[in-house]
Amino acid sequence: MGVGVLFWTTNGLVGAPALVPIEAQAWLQERASLLANPLLDILAVLVLTALVLFAWARRQRARGEALQDTEPTEPQR
Repeated sequence: MGVGVLFWTTNGLVGAPALVPIEAQAWLQERASLLANPLLDILAVLVLTALVLFAWARRQRARGEALQDTEPTEPQR
């Protein structure tokens, strides 16, 4: 309801002051456009996949070692 009143009183925020100066918005948009690259998308997916696989392998190794430690051993005769 508050958002509706805000839009109603400010004509859809057209008359509202800018939260960030225009120069800062332009600078941010310019810098963000550098990230709009399919190669960076592929690289990000590969890095994320490598991190997930590394964490999974480490957890599996720790789980295997924990199971080995808890298995009963045969008594020596």
